[in-house]
Amino acid sequence: MTDIDFVREHYDIGQVLTSTALQQGNSSKAILIHAASGKYVLRKLRNEQQAQAEHKLYQVLASVNISPDMLQARGGLSYIIYNHEIYNLQTYIDNTFPHHQAGIDFVQLGNVISLFHQLSTHLDIPEQKDRYALSQLWSAVSNEVKNSSFEGIRALAEHTEQ
Repeated sequence: MTDIDFVREHYDIGQVLTSTALQQGNSSKAILIHAASGKYVLRKLRNEQQAQAEHKLYQVLASVNISPDMLQARGGLSYIIYNHEIYNLQTYIDNTFPHHQAGIDFVQLGNVISLFHQLSTHLDIPEQKDRYALSQLWSAVSNEVKNSSFEGIRALAEHTEQ
C-alpha cells in the first residue's frame, strides 16, 4: 500500500492514480489526488474541532455554491482519522485561481466575500486567529494608498475604510 492508499479505504473515489503535494496554502499540507472518479484535495487538519468547524462552514457555503464539495467518509463523518492525523477530502476545482491580477473581477470577489461573512457570522464555531486581519492589512498599505500619485488608487481609501 502506498502512503496515500488509505484515502481509498475511507472514501469511495476508486483507484488512486496519482498524488501530488500542493504548494499553495500554509497550514493544511494539501495533496492533489487524481483518482478514478475525479480529482480531489486531501487536507491535513489540526484537530477534530477544526474538521467539525470546517464541515459546518462547508454546509452553509455549499448552499450558495461558494465552496467545493466535501466528501463524506464511509463512517459517515466529513473527515477521517488515520495514524492519529485528521484529514478531509474535497473535490478539486480546476482553473479557479487567476494567474494574473488583470483576470480578477474585484467586484465579484467583494460580493463573494460579503456573502461569506453574511452566512458565516451566525455559525457556532470556535474562533480562529485571523492571519489576514483586515485592520492589520490596511495599516500596512493605507499610507501608500492615500499618498498614491493616481487619483483612482487614492479614491479606494475611502471605500476600503467604509
